[in-house]
Amino acid sequence: MKKVLTTIIMMGMMSLLFAQMHDNRDRNFTELDTITVSGTAIVIESDSLHSIYYLDENTDGIADYHLNFGPYWYAPDSSNAVRPVDGESISIVGGLRDSSRMEESTIIVYELNGKFWRDPYFSDWNNL
Repeated sequence: MKKVLTTIIMMGMMSLLFAQMHDNRDRNFTELDTITVSGTAIVIESDSLHSIYYLDENTDGIADYHLNFGPYWYAPDSSNAVRPVDGESISIVGGLRDSSRMEESTIIVYELNGKFWRDPYFSDWNNL
């Protein structure tokens, strides 16, 4: 009986832990402050499919923001916006969030050079 009770308590604690992790990971971006910035794109290619995007806002050659365009395969179907190339002058409208993984704050890109990129509330890939 004692083992069964201990197992039930442990399972309950694990369920709470996983629920908190799931909730934090799937945070809704509707709470982000909208920001408009422009500058030079810094693109670091990690392989042929995956690149990391930054924005140098003050042309000092140092990244000021990390740019999040969504999954590597995503392209908007309602505009002809394309991801920037390294050194391209760009303007971004997006949601600003602090990133625990990077030194720079991350901008979730909503518009790129005045063209639609993604809906700030519901992204196409979230319903996969």
